[in-house]
Amino acid sequence: MKSQFKQKLVKKIYPELAKKLGIKKFYELPRIEKIIVNVGMAKIRDVKETVQKIAADIEKITGQKPKFIKSKRSIAEFKLRTGETVAMMTTLRNEKMYEFLYKLINFALPAVRDFKGLNAKFDSHGNFNLGIREYAVFPEIMYENVTHIQSIGINICVKAKKVEYAKKLLEVIGLPVAKQ
Repeated sequence: MKSQFKQKLVKKIYPELAKKLGIKKFYELPRIEKIIVNVGMAKIRDVKETVQKIAADIEKITGQKPKFIKSKRSIAEFKLRTGETVAMMTTLRNEKMYEFLYKLINFALPAVRDFKGLNAKFDSHGNFNLGIREYAVFPEIMYENVTHIQSIGINICVKAKKVEYAKKLLEVIGLPVAKQ
């Protein structure tokens, strides 16, 4: 079953984008390849209950169980030992990716306090990175039940020939990018 956001993307947004960019072939259009959601756990990695609670919340938000990332080497300055959990991440593709993007654009970003738009910084491949200070802005999370405020990193990987094409795609989709 296709999500409504994906149907809107294929039927309305892609044809409009093709006209704006002057692209005639459908497969040359920029596309969202995947979305990576990650949470760093530098300060809370010793408290197992908090880590499990945040993992359950990330699973509610993304619809997928997060993978725990362990450190590859010891770093004495950070009191970090090899094999300790330092982060959790989830890679979203297909239907879950579109559902997450819909929630991000329509519910989470408007709920961010003092929100004036996202920085329009893309990397050289056209990928867009953003961070949200509180993951509790997503509608699945009850703010009263949050025991520890944690930031969340979101990487939207776009497959495009040019960075300008990736910017235009995210603009047309409705990602609120600040005017510079």
